[in-house]
Amino acid sequence: MSDSEDTLSLSSQRHLSQVNPSSPSARDTPVVGRRVVRDVNWRDAETFRLLQIKRDIAEESCRSRFNTNLWAQVSQRMHDSGFQRTAYQCITRWRRLVQRYHELKREYRNSPQQVRTWPYYQEMEEQMEAAERRANLPRRSATGRRRG
Repeated sequence: MSDSEDTLSLSSQRHLSQVNPSSPSARDTPVVGRRVVRDVNWRDAETFRLLQIKRDIAEESCRSRFNTNLWAQVSQRMHDSGFQRTAYQCITRWRRLVQRYHELKREYRNSPQQVRTWPYYQEMEEQMEAAERRANLPRRSATGRRRG
């Protein structure tokens, strides 16, 4: 593993360092009955935390694709960090980040001089490359033998 895989990008670390999980913005979400009322919009701190959690779980599970159980873990870790997000919200946010990443990647390819200003670009690029590497690793069969 390279150093870049072990740590978040500098911009991610900077945004995460500004988050205090016990702060009112992270903890005080309105509750109606049993249902948590949550903003539709994601703040940068939430998004960077989602990216960090997704990276951690992907590395722990050695999976390039996530299933429902893994997204439930992401949601639980978001909750543990003070962000009330459901698995569905996390999946939706991730898909939109991936979509935007691919759009920007095409734009940057067409005009390389364009400055990459999207705050999540570096982290998304690292995660996409790591997912590609994990997808290309040989897998073990049920008998423990490597499959191509």
